[in-house]
Amino acid sequence: MMERLEAIAADPAAQHPSVIAMQGEPPGRFRLRQGDWRAVFRIEDAEVVVDRIGHRREVYD
Repeated sequence: MMERLEAIAADPAAQHPSVIAMQGEPPGRFRLRQGDWRAVFRIEDAEVVVDRIGHRREVYD
């Protein structure tokens, strides 16, 4: 998962596989899926800020 997040950080404007923009509040959040694990992050000033990493059952709570 860290390698994929580093690839996103290297080129945040590119389209990356398994990355989807999330709906709802707060705006500007994205989800990275890898198996049963999810990373919820946002991009601020060309920097990736990871909010949560966890199992898909728990990460959206």
